[in-house]
Amino acid sequence: MFCLAVTNLLMKFILFLTLITANNYCFGQTIKLFIDYPGLRVGEEVELKYQIDQKDSAANRWTGNFDNSLDGTIKLAGTMTKVGMNRIGPLTLRFNETDYKSNELSIHIDSALPNVVNGIWVRHIQYDNQEYLVVEQRTTATAKAKQNGNSISSEYSTRNGDFIELIESSFPNTLKVDFTSSYSRNQQIAASGNNKGGFPYYKRWVYQLTKKEGYKGDYTVSARNFKNFPGGNKLAVLIR
Repeated sequence: MFCLAVTNLLMKFILFLTLITANNYCFGQTIKLFIDYPGLRVGEEVELKYQIDQKDSAANRWTGNFDNSLDGTIKLAGTMTKVGMNRIGPLTLRFNETDYKSNELSIHIDSALPNVVNGIWVRHIQYDNQEYLVVEQRTTATAKAKQNGNSISSEYSTRNGDFIELIESSFPNTLKVDFTSSYSRNQQIAASGNNKGGFPYYKRWVYQLTKKEGYKGDYTVSARNFKNFPGGNKLAVLIR
């Protein structure tokens, strides 16, 4: 018997649990929840990662599985609706009449992007004792089919040029910038403006920031830190 219970969840979601386990069994002493992307906005779906710590010797003996942990994904079907700090969990996983509880996640949710076809947004955020720089761009894009063997993929480009690109070497030596992930998608928005010859396309990059000894806490991220940054756009994000 397998049961999943959710408490202290401030948003109304349906949980779909996908387990990636050996021999399709799931056991654990504790469940650790975490998220890969800490810069969520209102209207975005949440994908939680979990890790089950298999230190329960009885469960290990029962399954014959002595691996240290099992990993998987919990998807929240729905969207984030509340700006500010939101709590998710703790979750309870029940197996063989035994309950295993997870930690509670506190996730800060930012407001949704405005309904404009073209824009650039840069945020400095903190999560789980780490600091990140989140760069987002929405622009009018066109797609070109590209064939690779028996498969066909699409290459996207903007109508006005290339996507922006962060120049990591443009930061001071006391502020290390490391790329961690990127994400892109076609985006349907109720926005006015001329998008003839293309469609709204959204792209996001996430960088981890590490402040080294000697950092004075007064560096401002601006257009000079990017390639292909469109003229006439102002940007000033202070990294304290």
